[in-house]
Formats: sequence, structure tokens, C-alpha cells
Amino acid sequence: MRRVGELRLRCEPDRGSATVLGIALAAVLIGAGLIVIAIMQAAIMRAQLGSFADLAALAASQAQLFGSDPCAAAAQIAHRNEVTLISCEGSLGAINIVVQGETPRGGLLSMVAPYLQVSARAG
Repeated sequence: MRRVGELRLRCEPDRGSATVLGIALAAVLIGAGLIVIAIMQAAIMRAQLGSFADLAALAASQAQLFGSDPCAAAAQIAHRNEVTLISCEGSLGAINIVVQGETPRGGLLSMVAPYLQVSARAG
């Protein structure tokens, strides 16, 4: 018989383990989600930089065709698109362009890769 005010202590070591497991699983899923977001940001930025590099290469090729300085034309297009022209080389009528862009600040991608480079060729 139980008396009033008597306290029974039971030892249940598994009590609350599902909560800890749930929190750990949530942390893993959030981490995986952040990694996927960073990869998608990199893919989008690479596609944009590829377009800017292609445009700069085409401008350089057209400038070379009309007797102007191809690297100056490529630099102007790169500047207008807010990217940096890293290299501009011409050989046998073809122009090779490398541009570099800064990744958006504040994201996971900016901590891993603050800059991305893409090359293009025209001519």
C-alpha cells in the first residue's frame, strides 16, 4: 500500500532518447539543405558568369574583326556586367577570355568560394 507523499523512483534510461535523436536528425537535414543551397548558388552563378564570358568573347571577336582592340572590348563588356576580366588572349583569330565574379556575400558559398572564374572562346 502506498502512503500519501511517498515518492517512487523508477530508472528509465531510454526516456527522452527519441527527442535527442529527433534533434540530431533535424540538424543533419538542415546541414544537408544548406549544402544543397550552396551548390545551387554556385551552379546559378557559374551559368551567369558563363554568359558574361561568352558575351565578352563575342565582343572581343567582333572588335578584332573590325580592327579594334579585342581585349579593350572584352574589358568594357566585363565591366558593364560587374565582373573582372582576368585574361584575354588571341591566337589564330580566336579569342580566349577568362572572367571572375564575386559570389554573393552572407551565404555559405561566399565562405567556401568567394570568387568564381569562367572561361570562354570565340572566333
